[in-house]
Amino acid sequence: MRGVRSLVLVCLVGPAALAGQARPTVAEHIALGDSAYAALAPQQALGHYRAALALDSLNYEALWKTGRELVDIAKQITGKDDSSKHLRDSLYTAARAFGEAAVRVNPNGADGHFTIGQALGRLSRTKGGKERVRFAKIIYDEGMKAIELDSTHDGACHLIGAWHAEVKRLSGFEKFFAKTLFGGGFLDNGNWDDA
Repeated sequence: MRGVRSLVLVCLVGPAALAGQARPTVAEHIALGDSAYAALAPQQALGHYRAALALDSLNYEALWKTGRELVDIAKQITGKDDSSKHLRDSLYTAARAFGEAAVRVNPNGADGHFTIGQALGRLSRTKGGKERVRFAKIIYDEGMKAIELDSTHDGACHLIGAWHAEVKRLSGFEKFFAKTLFGGGFLDNGNWDDA
């Protein structure tokens, strides 16, 4: 009889103890996501970051890293058909939203600002002139804010360098119309030294 009680106790307590061990914490999900990111497995990393957000929807690190993975996944979509373009743009838009959520949680974190700029930089490549000019201002502002918060942020430095290069590649005609029609006077900030 004592053996049966022990068995019943193990059957009742055992699964509960294992269930407690089987559920990773927010920090563990982020660490698993970071490992997947390092292994160049963005889908797997995204799954872990989303699992972390399911446990804590205001976790700054999980928010911006989710945005980063969405950008990485979107960059891999190379199709030219409307379906591929729509999927890619929707991933960039979602990445921007996660970056913005990260900035709301921690306005002094460089990674959230960078995520917004990176997502919009990619998204702007598929948009028309007026929207590109509007995005250019946000990209510049977010990249500069990230650098202001962390002057060693490689991604933000690259983002701003690419911004300067894109602006300098505009023809005089394109720049004139961007400035007069779309309010792109800030494009005069672009220079080759900072590219």
